[in-house]
Amino acid sequence: MEKWLADLSDGIEGIIYRQWSALGAFLAEEASSQTVVDPEALLVATCTIGRSGPRIFDEMLDWLIQNERFAARFIRSVRLKTIAESFGSGVGRVLAAVTDYASASTRKDLLPAMRAMGREGLETAPEEELFFSSKDRLEQRAANPTFLRWKLVRGEPRIRRHSGRPDMENPANVMTAMRQHYGPSVKADILTYLLTGRPGNSYTIARKIRYNQSSVYRELEKMVEDGLLNKYGSNYQKQQGGPYWVDRARMASVLGWSTDELPVFLAWPDIFLAYHMIFSDWREHSEDYRKEFFQAERMRDLAVKVVPLIREAGEPLSLLATPDISRLKGLQHKDKLVSFLREAMSVIESAN
Repeated sequence: MEKWLADLSDGIEGIIYRQWSALGAFLAEEASSQTVVDPEALLVATCTIGRSGPRIFDEMLDWLIQNERFAARFIRSVRLKTIAESFGSGVGRVLAAVTDYASASTRKDLLPAMRAMGREGLETAPEEELFFSSKDRLEQRAANPTFLRWKLVRGEPRIRRHSGRPDMENPANVMTAMRQHYGPSVKADILTYLLTGRPGNSYTIARKIRYNQSSVYRELEKMVEDGLLNKYGSNYQKQQGGPYWVDRARMASVLGWSTDELPVFLAWPDIFLAYHMIFSDWREHSEDYRKEFFQAERMRDLAVKVVPLIREAGEPLSLLATPDISRLKGLQHKDKLVSFLREAMSVIESAN
């Protein structure tokens, strides 16, 4: 693996570790505190980027088992499925295996919609190693039977049962706090975005939190009618961003925080997806990346997809300069994209 790719992989995995720490996983890494932790995006990221090795993967399993009641109530299956689908068809099987294993361990039917998702295309799916770092194929007799049922070969998970509950005094868990306060619904996630992000219209908000726009619009109008949100008003021109906005000081006080303590909203589904696309493309097309012409072509095509995902994921990232693809030639596409990805990682890490 090239050094820049390894550095980015270490960076994004570090963020995943810190976010799991915020949710209560028993890890040495310092918990995230300055950006909103998105539970569904974190699960999907761990089931994709986290397949580099068993450590964080097994901590995710440990957390689900120890927090099965919490997960059943506050993790939204519909949203989890929507985010997972954007990462490609294989993610469904991994999520199915994870929730199947957690369900067997707790004797509870945890997130059954994930198993339904995983069954789609299961019959024709090839059997594969779960972890990309595996050097030798694990013998069938040593493979965990639950994961093998989903055509994923791995050894027995290491479950220590050390995970705790999410720290609800940590502002990074504001999305979970909103779901506890207002119920696990589109309402709670809209309020999370408006409290920690910017004012917006129904399209912008739906895109950021990964919900159907019509559902978001209906809930926005209802909350305006109930007096929970503001629409236009004297501050509208100053707010810039959309007609719907919330009194941040009042809303923060409901949760026991001040506005100075509020974390930054980043669209983690898009950030994780962007880096996943980079890692998976290099892994799946390694032969092309050994040839200068094909490498330049692939990096150019990747830039078209990943740069907008990252720049539109939140205000700190929107200030990054966009590589001008029309002016680049050959491996300049790689150099400019790598530079952009490094700069973006620096911004994300400092904000996390």
